[in-house]
Amino acid sequence: MITLIFISFTLSLFSKSNCQYVNDNLLNPVTNIVCKNPRQYGFVKRSCSNVYYTVSDLAMDWFSAENYCQSLGGHLATSKNLDDDKYLHSVLSDKWYNISNLNHGFFWKEWSSQNSGYWIGAFRSVLTNTWTFVDGSQVFFTKWTKGQPDDFKKSQNALIDNFAFSSKSYIGWNDISQFSYNFHVICELKC
Repeated sequence: MITLIFISFTLSLFSKSNCQYVNDNLLNPVTNIVCKNPRQYGFVKRSCSNVYYTVSDLAMDWFSAENYCQSLGGHLATSKNLDDDKYLHSVLSDKWYNISNLNHGFFWKEWSSQNSGYWIGAFRSVLTNTWTFVDGSQVFFTKWTKGQPDDFKKSQNALIDNFAFSSKSYIGWNDISQFSYNFHVICELKC
């Protein structure tokens, strides 16, 4: 019962009108519960670290994905260096190129039926035009696709790591609207 109260509380922390990072101190009550037995919540420990990851069975928009991860005491996964990037790719390796695992999202199905990916826990500030991770740190390591980020129509403030079905190849990072598609979700939990 206590967990449900915390989950309801954390879901409201990162709302669609409040695009800013959530201080980890606000997540501590939930984090403490989940960190007692992360495997019970589907988390797997990254070797030689205090970081755990889980992949959602559902694909969702960026805000829903971040709220989902917060309900488990964490955030969307971050890719702060090449080692993080390689590890996240390995976590989703079986889903990258399997079109039957894709939830097409809300629109632009002709595009999303060719590509898939997973959300990265980073967003662009509309005030400063800078990229920030959901834990509050700045984005320095990047793997932008050529011509990205382009902030198409001034509405692309979330980050995905993108893959192509047709060529079974890695594309790279792309900025995209938080509500445009449903993508895979990897949650990161620090215990």
